[in-house]
Amino acid sequence: MFRHIMVAFDDSPQATRALEVAIEAAKEPKTGLYLITVSEPLPSYTAFIEVEMPGGRRMLLNERSAYYRELQKSAMTQVPKKSAATFWRFTGP
Repeated sequence: MFRHIMVAFDDSPQATRALEVAIEAAKEPKTGLYLITVSEPLPSYTAFIEVEMPGGRRMLLNERSAYYRELQKSAMTQVPKKSAATFWRFTGP
């Protein structure tokens, strides 16, 4: 029925349900499942952390990356091995 299914995934109940439905639909032969996770750039005011804590902005960026990596891993555990799944993460500057 579908050849390509794309799901935007975050940690909301709605996204989890959308992923469940997409996994079911992707069980059809020759259907690709694509998962997108989007993260916003850090607010500009986080640059002020450098005054009090050198390397603080980098720490925030690393924490954000770790959060989204774990989010993607949790989604990947829900996808059956035989389903083709591609995980993308877009971030701003």
